[in-house]
Amino acid sequence: AIPAVKPAPSVDDAVDDTAEDKADSAPAGPSSDAKAAQGHIVHGVTMRAAPKKGAAAMTTIPAKTAVQVLNCAQWCQVVYNGKRGWVYKSFVTRD
Repeated sequence: AIPAVKPAPSVDDAVDDTAEDKADSAPAGPSSDAKAAQGHIVHGVTMRAAPKKGAAAMTTIPAKTAVQVLNCAQWCQVVYNGKRGWVYKSFVTRD
């Protein structure tokens, strides 16, 4: 039997592999969690999937619960029970 001929790797394949290797070996930059501030929920509030009133509800965060606050404008992105979501700013205090 005649062995099947394997195509030689193209230049594009070599470039893609190199880019992947560099991405894997590059040092990780600071994560957004590293800049998180501690905060508390003022009143029980619904955590949403996006920063808008009609966004899907993810869970309810009880009053006086500690959360990580990642960023805050009109809506605050928070981490609660390992999940990221959004809460309206007036329901969050920063420690």
